[in-house]
Amino acid sequence: MAGRIPAKAGFYPIRIKNTLKMLTVGHERQKRFLQKAFISGRIPSAFAFIGKEGIGKKLLALEFA
Repeated sequence: MAGRIPAKAGFYPIRIKNTLKMLTVGHERQKRFLQKAFISGRIPSAFAFIGKEGIGKKLLALEFA
């Protein structure tokens, strides 16, 4: 169950949206999901990034972190 986590100082919804847009290509549905979780402040304790090798799972996870 996710709890409400206050946003870090200096991190605003616009910044995370722009960061994910600039550095990752595709994965629009997944980026929207991560953005909504961040903006709402209800971030689960874990995410599973699964899929074929070389599609950008690690990059997306690192950019979200």
